[in-house]
Amino acid sequence: EHCGEINPESMYWNDVHCEEIYFWICQITKGVQLKSEPTNPPTPNYKFTSDGWLINQDKQYYFNTNKFPMEVARAFCKSNFGDLLVIEDNTERKFIWKYILQNEHVNSYFIALQLSLDKVSSWMDGTPIQYVAWAPHEPNFANNDENCVVIYRTTGLWNDINCGYPSSFICERHMNSINATIAPTPPSIKGGCPESWLLFENKCYKFFGFNQEDQKNWKNARKDCQKEEFGGNLVAILNKRVQAFLTFHLNKFQSDVWIGLNDINED
Repeated sequence: EHCGEINPESMYWNDVHCEEIYFWICQITKGVQLKSEPTNPPTPNYKFTSDGWLINQDKQYYFNTNKFPMEVARAFCKSNFGDLLVIEDNTERKFIWKYILQNEHVNSYFIALQLSLDKVSSWMDGTPIQYVAWAPHEPNFANNDENCVVIYRTTGLWNDINCGYPSSFICERHMNSINATIAPTPPSIKGGCPESWLLFENKCYKFFGFNQEDQKNWKNARKDCQKEEFGGNLVAILNKRVQAFLTFHLNKFQSDVWIGLNDINED
């Protein structure tokens, strides 16, 4: 935070990030004749592909303003020979920021940075991390479930959010990958569930808290699910089939059971 602001209500000063968007005050020497106001810099001459991707050196970017969870967003990028955006240096970040600054209807976009449960960051495609641009006080790992990252439109800085929270997103692809033949996907290795866990469709489920003394509040229950030996989370009920599966097994319980649904991030 290398720049200063003055609060019009308290009249106190504060240090902030220089890329915040604020009004400003100029001063000149008394008696000096005013020069004409500076004109806005010319709009950059952006170049686009025929299918709407922004061209910048050896990369192309696609800015999707529709809002989806991260997994859906990434699947869209991959289906177009790309992936979510990897920002490799400050020059690239500023290029992206100046472009998204034009669209006032979108606040933030998913990028490809991810955070593990032990708070280690990495790019989803394995690119080594050589540069980060976190917003002040970020990442804050709020509620221990913010494992994805967005770039703010107003500052171009980054914030960690819940991967399931719908957001606009930015895809990138390299020139040499466009129209390339997609390699066939190798068959998935058949897996299974640990002992005492129940397999349904492509996920494993386990019910906890049969005994009164084993019951926990929501946050502690989720922490148990997120333990290293499990690497999971409280259950997300995404369709009627999962609902029916859980309902069948809930006849063993005499009280309510925690699921992953919550509005903590909205409070």
